[in-house]
Amino acid sequence: MNWEAIGSVADQIGAIGVIATLLYLAIQVRQGNRNNRVDALHQLNRDYANHTALVMRDENVTAFVKGLNSYRDLTLEERVKFDICAYGYVNVIEEIFNYGEIDRRNRILGILRDYLGTRLFAYPGLRDWWAHCRRVGFGASTQAWVDEEIERNKDTVTFWEYRSNE
Repeated sequence: MNWEAIGSVADQIGAIGVIATLLYLAIQVRQGNRNNRVDALHQLNRDYANHTALVMRDENVTAFVKGLNSYRDLTLEERVKFDICAYGYVNVIEEIFNYGEIDRRNRILGILRDYLGTRLFAYPGLRDWWAHCRRVGFGASTQAWVDEEIERNKDTVTFWEYRSNE
């Protein structure tokens, strides 16, 4: 065997090594992306759960419930509490718009539409709050989505409203 043949075999082995390394790196990048998506979804869930826990504290829930029915009738202290609660929910929506992955984002927004739409955006107090505060700190995509949800739910029976079958 001459040196040219040995060099040719070494080149082929090197090419196989490069291909194997590239395949390994592609698998690692794919796994890293998958882990990042899962972590982002978990963080959104934690943010939503943490904010809901804040809203449900005794010192906040009364103002929030009162504000859902009439934002204008809130005292200054109640309005501050309501603002914090409402901003938190819309911030979760804003995070989803910043999430990046369009298909997954649209599925998550669909879930929120079904959940938050009837639970929050159907209430006149939240609609009043949004008309008053919507331009403060939210991007155009979030504003458009909330506007659409408010319009879609304007004639909806509010979620917590009790209607007897009589």
